[in-house]
Amino acid sequence: MRKNWLERWFVLDLRAGRLTYYSDMTEQTVKGEMSVRDITSALHLTPGDTKEASTRAFSIITSGRTFNVRAETVDVMNIWIEIINVIANDGET
Repeated sequence: MRKNWLERWFVLDLRAGRLTYYSDMTEQTVKGEMSVRDITSALHLTPGDTKEASTRAFSIITSGRTFNVRAETVDVMNIWIEIINVIANDGET
């Protein structure tokens, strides 16, 4: 398992069509962002998938990159996965 997880604060802004991440919850320093149109899916990482896998780890898959992230709780992880997949599938209907 990854020992050097860096804490990031994710903010989903549907009006701007962006998923932005910051160094902390003050949202002062943008570390990166992605267009929601580029997101193809989110999925739970299970042990054996990658060295980053844990009970709270999941991937946000975009057209250009895969982001492996970890939520504070399993419930929060499941909410993020569900929301991201709804957004990703919205463009296909």
